[in-house]
Amino acid sequence: SAPGQNTRTDIYTHTSSIDLLPTLAQENGHDIPDWCEGAILPPYHNGNTEITRNLFAIDAKKNEKYKPLTKATTMILEWPYKLMRYTENKKIPGYLLAYEMYNIEDDPEEMTDLYTPDNPIARELIMKLEAKIKEADEPYL
Repeated sequence: SAPGQNTRTDIYTHTSSIDLLPTLAQENGHDIPDWCEGAILPPYHNGNTEITRNLFAIDAKKNEKYKPLTKATTMILEWPYKLMRYTENKKIPGYLLAYEMYNIEDDPEEMTDLYTPDNPIARELIMKLEAKIKEADEPYL
């Protein structure tokens, strides 16, 4: 809620925790850093109320610090599809690399895995996710 807000405001735009930094910076009169990937949260941004972008997440607790991502779960969300990439997944025996993909608009509970190696949407999302992982790994290669 905003300072002094007395009424409810419903927001349906997809947001992420990475949006907090630019929102707080703007609301406190600071410049938003160039390296910041987030977007200003609605209703604080001016102009277009729709935020369109891919969201990425990484869970790499078991990965060695300052090393390329070899033990991690990574995710890309490109509405309405969510693709997850698992490395060294002990829940899936025999796999060093596994994927899951869901249409979270039609299947918000993620009950029907749509991933197949020949799915064109999955292949496109894998390419985008791999590019983001490479970007994250570059300082450590």
